Amino acid sequence: RSVSLEHQQRSLDSSLTHAIMAARNMKKVSHRMAHSLASGLHSTHFLTSPCTY
Repeated sequence: RSVSLEHQQRSLDSSLTHAIMAARNMKKVSHRMAHSLASGLHSTHFLTSPCTY
C-alpha cells in the first residue's frame, strides 16, 4: 500500500515537473512570438510609410 502511494507521489511529481517545463517553454515561445510580431509590425509600418524625399 505504501509502495503504491509512493509510486503515485513520484508520478505526480513527474507530471508537475513536465507541466512546469512546458509552461516555461510556452512563456519563452510566446515572448519570442510577441517580439517577432512587434518587429513585423514595425517593418510593415516602415514599408508602407510614404517616401518624402
